[in-house]
This record gives sequence, structure tokens and C-alpha cells, in this order.
Amino acid sequence: MLGAIRSLSMEGAIVTLGPACSDAGLIPRRRLALMWLGLAALASVPALSVEPATASAGDRVTASRVEAKPVARRAGTCRARRERSRRTSCRAARGLRVVITSGPPAESTSERSRVSFALSSHAADARFECSIDDARFSACSSPAGFDDLSNGTHSLRVFAVRRGVAGRVATWRWSVDVAPTAGKTLPASSSSPPAPTSPSPSPPAGNVGGNEPAPLTAWVPAHNGIYTPLSDQAAAADVTPAAENRPANAAANDYMPTSAQLQAFYGATNSFGQTVVTANPYYAYVTGHFSGTTDEIIQWAAWKWGIPADWLRAQYSVESYWRQSQMGDVASVSPAVYAEYPPQARIPGGDQVNETMGISAIKWIPDGSVGAGTDPLRWESTAFACDYEAATIRYYYDDPDGLRTAWGDSSYFAGNAWDALGGWFEPYPWLNSGQLDYIAKVQAALADRTWAQPGF
Repeated sequence: MLGAIRSLSMEGAIVTLGPACSDAGLIPRRRLALMWLGLAALASVPALSVEPATASAGDRVTASRVEAKPVARRAGTCRARRERSRRTSCRAARGLRVVITSGPPAESTSERSRVSFALSSHAADARFECSIDDARFSACSSPAGFDDLSNGTHSLRVFAVRRGVAGRVATWRWSVDVAPTAGKTLPASSSSPPAPTSPSPSPPAGNVGGNEPAPLTAWVPAHNGIYTPLSDQAAAADVTPAAENRPANAAANDYMPTSAQLQAFYGATNSFGQTVVTANPYYAYVTGHFSGTTDEIIQWAAWKWGIPADWLRAQYSVESYWRQSQMGDVASVSPAVYAEYPPQARIPGGDQVNETMGISAIKWIPDGSVGAGTDPLRWESTAFACDYEAATIRYYYDDPDGLRTAWGDSSYFAGNAWDALGGWFEPYPWLNSGQLDYIAKVQAALADRTWAQPGF
């Protein structure tokens, strides 16, 4: 529904504003004037060691940090942000703290197969999410108890959640060594701690019996600043069947990108000569390899990227009313550029085109300055559109390898879920007025559950 600019594809940019309109009525129009932050530094950035075609969900993504010199900076004190009536407090935005105040002696061996942990947070109204031995995070309380642990090394990870903002993960490791009882053999385990893994959720065993997984209520934290998404198959296993409310999306819902199309996307270069997986290493995991109803596709993208599904449902309600055929961001272009846009995006009888297309309103400009490599998949495949958008806001949330910090705007900090989602609309400078207005619209749609209302 909003014909507004979308993500700048992690490429560092300056945004200038101007008037525009969309089919939803007059709204502020954003015309992009992209400028590389610290262009001279780009030549020194080493190549990214990612194999997009063969990357698996278990691979760790590494990326070179771009040391970008700021072109424009913005003061970002907590006091100033409070005066802007931000819905998330500065204290929460900086990251909640959780402390494991008691448990089995850390890094030691316990003779008990049942353990209990006391948890605390500086925020009195925070709740906790726990994961034992890299299982799915789920709601827990203090004291948090765990029974029938096998012999070997174990770990507890826990983070606090307050108003939809997740804090950093605290970890406690210990070992269990209980003598076997008669008639019962305890499973053997490794004598060394397991290698660290991403806290991404995995398909719960309950699914075998037909139980639905508990929905995510907060963003799944990254591990050491890098989030490894679920595999396409694991994310699909968590999807709950849902009826189709947008039958016009059927063709795009069924379409999954070919290998050749994905290779073209991974290898596409932006206007600064970077491949898209260098600009945002999370794009190496974007595949769009899922088909189903519109809601099922949204669920799949949410599970894959560790984002609450209702947040994406609300966001796409604002963007397109869940219509994959939605278009917006009308712009006047040269005849040569006009011809490069897909026919349905061209406005007949002039020089204007719709720059954004699809359920998530992916903006694409032929010179690679925005949305490099996303056309035609942004409108051909609903799953690709959701996958790409979720990977983008996940980048803003995590700041992998400091790549977003390198844009140079001092108001940016990682770990605020709402700000990350708002970055899809206008990501630079961080906490700009368009970003804050967009956040408010999505929050209103989430509170109202627009997608569940009669007539949606």
C-alpha cells in the first residue's frame, strides 16, 4: 500500500526527500540520490569468501568490513530519541541484560541429572527465553529447571525480552556425570564442549505427532553477531497450514527461482561494484525455495530468519495488503531506463515507472543502486520477495561484521527489532523521520491484526 522507498541493499546511501503519490493516496515521496560512504575505502576491501550456490544453513557467513567515512552524521542521544516519542525506550534499544545468578557450578561436573537456574534482568517487566543444548528457544521463568539430562557437556542459553526487543544471550556450560542405574544405560557423549552454533530454531520433535510449534514472540538472537538462518526445509517443517486469502497470488506463490536465476542474483553487482552477497552476506542464503499459500510463505520466511511471523504479516499488510501484484514509487526516467523495467511496471503514455513491486515492495533501479539482482524475482516469486526482505531487516538488526555500522551514521546501533524493521523503509541516516513513521504504521497494523480483520 505504501509507495515509498525500500531498503538501500546495504550499500551505504544518502537519502533526499521529495513529493510523490501512490494508489493509496498522497504520501511523502522519497527520491534516492545514492552516494557511497568512503568510496576510497572500497578498493581496500578484500573479497568475500562465500560460495552462494553451495552455502548451507550450517555454514558461517563471513564478510569483509567496509571502513566507510561518514558523509552525514546525526546526533543520537537517548534524550533526543525520547523527545521524539520513540515507542521503544533507549534502555531497551541498547539491549537488555540477563544474568544467570545461580546454577550448577559453571564449567564443572555435576552428579545430578536435574539442574535449576535462577535468572534476573535489570528490567522488572522483562520475560525470558531459554534454550538447553542448542534446542529451540522457548519461554521460561526463574527458576528454570531441566530434568533427565544425559551424561556429558550441556549448555543453557537465555535472553531477556521486553516490548518486543531481545537482549544479548547469556550462556552457562556444565557437565553431568551420573553413575548408571541398574537396567538403565545412559547415552554416551563427547568429553569436549560442543562447537558454538547459531541459536536459530529447529523443527521441534512435537511436529512428528502433529503438534504446531510455538510461534516466535521475539527475534531469535544472533550468535557472535552473525545469524545463521534455518535451512529452507527446516523452516518449512515449522509452517502451520493456512487458507489462501489472496488467490491472485497463486502463480507467484507457486514459483520458485531456478538455479540460474539465483546464481544471477548472487553474482549481481551494485552501483559500487560489490556483489550483493558482499554488501549483505545474508543474501547468500536467500533462495525463495518454498511454495504454499500467502500466509504459509510469510511464516516460512519468518521461521527461516528468526522473526515473529506476526511482524511480517503486519508489515506486508502496510506494504501491499499482501498482494504480490502491488506496485508503487512512481518515478520519471529516461526512455532507455524506461525500457529496462518490466512491462507491468511501466506507466503508458509517458516516462514514468513503478520502482517498487511485490508483497514486500522491493525497490529496483536498473543501475544497481537499489535492489541489485532482484528483478524479475521480486515480482515472479512471493517466497523470494519475503526471503529477501527478511534477510535485509535481519542485517539491520544484527550488523554482521560491523557492515551496517560502517555506514557512519552515529545514531545507528544494532539489536533494536523495531528500528531494524523500519530500516526497510528508509535505512539512512538511522532513526530518520520516514523510518519512525513507518514503524508506527506497522506497529498499528500489528496491534490491530489487520490481516485477520473481516474484509482483508
